[in-house]
Amino acid sequence: MSKYTKYQKPRKMKEKRIHPIWRGIGCILALFLPVMSYFLSIELINFGLANEWPIPREILGYVHIPRQVWIVNLPSSLINPINRFPNLVAVVLFTFVILILLTGLISWIYSLLYRFIGPPQLSPIDAAPIKTKNVRKSR
Repeated sequence: MSKYTKYQKPRKMKEKRIHPIWRGIGCILALFLPVMSYFLSIELINFGLANEWPIPREILGYVHIPRQVWIVNLPSSLINPINRFPNLVAVVLFTFVILILLTGLISWIYSLLYRFIGPPQLSPIDAAPIKTKNVRKSR
């Protein structure tokens, strides 16, 4: 022991464990949200085309694979579904936008629920905040 240090027993830290139900909900959301946003984007594009929404023509239509790709010995079973999918670029873009919006909405709802239902902000060993009166001083 040196002159300026004290011996303290090492504290045992309790590990905070997440309730298993939250892992299941997270897993379901991680699988459910992308699939839901994909199907929602397909329906949204079809609805937009039927009602003449201003969707850019550059992202509509079929994807054209350059001839140089066909020279490489890639299985055509990988490339042909891409060629046959209508509005692929629009579907991918809309899927990502809808996925980001849905994730943000669920995070916002979760934060509201946690704010109202979650644990208190101060633990039993915290001191209460100091209450002061704002007195306006004049010189």
